[in-house]
Amino acid sequence: MSKPFKTLDEQISILKSRGLIVHDDESAKLSLLCNNYYNVINYYSKFFMIPGTDNYLHDVSFNEILSVYYFDKEIKSIFLKATIDIEKCLKSMIAYYFSESHPEDYSYLNVNNFDCSKIKKTVNLISGISKTIAQKEREKNDNSVKHYLNHHFNVPLWVIMNYLSFGQVVQFYELMKQSDQTTKSNICFLRKEIFLFCINSILLENLRGFFLKQSTPEQLHVIRSVEH
Repeated sequence: MSKPFKTLDEQISILKSRGLIVHDDESAKLSLLCNNYYNVINYYSKFFMIPGTDNYLHDVSFNEILSVYYFDKEIKSIFLKATIDIEKCLKSMIAYYFSESHPEDYSYLNVNNFDCSKIKKTVNLISGISKTIAQKEREKNDNSVKHYLNHHFNVPLWVIMNYLSFGQVVQFYELMKQSDQTTKSNICFLRKEIFLFCINSILLENLRGFFLKQSTPEQLHVIRSVEH
């Protein structure tokens, strides 16, 4: 059965009929208009509802649900900024140290500069990087890859790194020679295990999801503290 369109007034009426306290209808309607009923109510109401029903626990207000929504939104924002900063740092570090050990042109496309025990993965990585270079070269708009190809006849690693995905960067590090990994990571006071831990952005998202999923109606007093 399809879900019919509901006006903001109808949305507020539905929430009130389920026992939710709405202190300011106009403010609540503006919040739903700007943030979407589905994003706020359908996802975050579950922390405030009587198990097995569509009704809210006693004395639960719309502002409390909205507070948890904004709290989660802020966590996502913090994690996103952190992962972006980490990604930039790692790309710069890997490009610097790899190029220091292998300064020749297109050294990152030479399979001999990587771990010889992981040839197949290395070939796939190099193939992906080559495709990225070719794609950027074909683009109509100017970009740094085209500039270096036209003026320097070479695309340094620190340039192409900006176009690689986080996953490719992680794999690039994992496929580097053991001597390059250990020596260079230690210079930055990082052991290999810590290095890989820091670049696992999925862990950050899973951590956020874990705390949200662990919340239950019985822990409502903990969730409500977010509002304060």
